[in-house]
Amino acid sequence: MEKRLKITSRMLRSEEGSMTVLGLFIFMFVAMVGAVALDFGQLYSARTQLQVLADQVGHAAIYQRWSKTEAQAKVDAVALATATVAPSRYGEPIKVTDIKFGTFDNATGVFTETANSKDAVKVIASFTAGRDNAAPSYLFKLVGFASFDIVVESVWQAYYPDCLNEGLVAVGKVDVRGNNSFGAGFCLHSNSHIEIQNGNNFELGSTVSMPDKSDLVSGGFSSNTGLEDALQDGFMNLRVLSRLETFRTGLLTGDPKIIPSYITDHNPISVTKQNFDATEFLPGRIYNVSCPGTRINIRASSSPLDRVVIVTDCKISFESNS
Repeated sequence: MEKRLKITSRMLRSEEGSMTVLGLFIFMFVAMVGAVALDFGQLYSARTQLQVLADQVGHAAIYQRWSKTEAQAKVDAVALATATVAPSRYGEPIKVTDIKFGTFDNATGVFTETANSKDAVKVIASFTAGRDNAAPSYLFKLVGFASFDIVVESVWQAYYPDCLNEGLVAVGKVDVRGNNSFGAGFCLHSNSHIEIQNGNNFELGSTVSMPDKSDLVSGGFSSNTGLEDALQDGFMNLRVLSRLETFRTGLLTGDPKIIPSYITDHNPISVTKQNFDATEFLPGRIYNVSCPGTRINIRASSSPLDRVVIVTDCKISFESNS
């Protein structure tokens, strides 16, 4: 007997089961959003880990570069990366070739690779398919994205206080005689206080600093031209003091990592004398000076001291009008 399905008007008007279809669409939408959130969170976490690693390696590289060759600083920095991440999981996110030393322009934000530089470093860290360490996806695999490439960079710039580049720096008192001229860029700094006699001239751009500038002892601003503009508060953590013996030995033994670039002859000249004229110190030379008494006196009025290194354990006195 043939059976027929009879559709009544009641069945046509029934809405039973319609929510099942809507529920399927809602479930698919929620699953898609969850997939995006899950994979996005995982990728963001991977990128954060990679950035932290690049920052660590960059800091290590610029720190090691101060006392080591460019090649050795890179090797040591990569060793830190290897110790920080598990190679079995992350592969080689940073290689020696990913570390570049150079200069960084603060005004333009541009890094320029320069051989033998100690000024700045740029590190590039990568999770990529080319290195077999691309960041994996989870639910995105369903739509054909099995992994994602992540590349970050970190730039570190060495900070050299101006006072350590060109100036007189002391933990204790700095005492300056009268009738001297200090050019732009020159710095007088004491972690205690500074005493300045009359008749000195401080060009615009020179610095006189101490923890509390009100501790300055001087003949007054009117008798020291430019002093008021040069004066500022400042304290320096002089960690370099712990390395003075290293510097002294390097200067006297011709260590190229220690000797400044303006020194053209690495053979030091040994002198025992108390009174000097600035003309006796030739540009491009290193002088190992001993004094018969407790100090050496330098008269620099006839010509300036320029591109000279003086190594001594004597007090140094620059005469007036220097």
